[in-house]
Amino acid sequence: MISPAGIWWITGAALLLFVWLVYRYSLFVPAPQGLPILLYHKVSPQENDALTISADRLDRQLAFIKDQNYTAISFSELSDALNHGHDLPAKPILVTFDDAYLRTVQLVHPLLLKHQVKATILLPVGFIGGVNQWDGANESLMSYQDIQEIAGGQIEFGLHSCRHENYEHYSAAQIEADVTACVRALEEQGCPFTRVFAYPYGRMPREQSVNQAMRNCFRKHGIEFALRIGSRINRLPPKDPYELKRIAIRGTDSFWTFKTKLRKGRVKLF
Repeated sequence: MISPAGIWWITGAALLLFVWLVYRYSLFVPAPQGLPILLYHKVSPQENDALTISADRLDRQLAFIKDQNYTAISFSELSDALNHGHDLPAKPILVTFDDAYLRTVQLVHPLLLKHQVKATILLPVGFIGGVNQWDGANESLMSYQDIQEIAGGQIEFGLHSCRHENYEHYSAAQIEADVTACVRALEEQGCPFTRVFAYPYGRMPREQSVNQAMRNCFRKHGIEFALRIGSRINRLPPKDPYELKRIAIRGTDSFWTFKTKLRKGRVKLF
């Protein structure tokens, strides 16, 4: 027979376990309604790490998205819904890939076609046709020809800055020059793109005057949405279209972790 002290100990331990599970895995916390935006970077034939997911894992994740009755939409469709009252599907989702790696053409595009999932690729415009010099990996990026070949249908393109530098450290003049260079280069190349911008490293200016100048610059160039990280499900309509939150999907995530992120935005409660 368990003593009263033993009962209190077991009860306390169970309560602590419950609190830990709620914190660590958001268990028993209902999934919020809204718009999840998934963020991917590199895709590899086999490798998995913080920024790289293998093609097999991505294949399984895209299949799960379809199985759970999510409908992948484009930012153009989101714009039409918010500005013109067009209906969104019951469970919308946005799938994004940063940095326009050449392997996105080789490995991701066939999977998007296979599962009929739309995606947005964010272009580091100054490096198109080159390599990803920002992390020293020297991995090949898409060329303008690659972009033209896969644009439309399942894929739209957006902006990921020109120089791939942290906007948190930029002045208003630097932001103006960078965004203008992006738009001008894509227009001169006749490159199709949607007016959506992903902040390099997920960062934006903290100083209020610079942040406001950046927003004015976006409006001048017709940029409707800007993407940070944040690991949250976005409300619809969004509170701030220039601070849409994305959910970073890592190659090291277990499938259970991916499913939790898809439903709740993050694994930990906070």
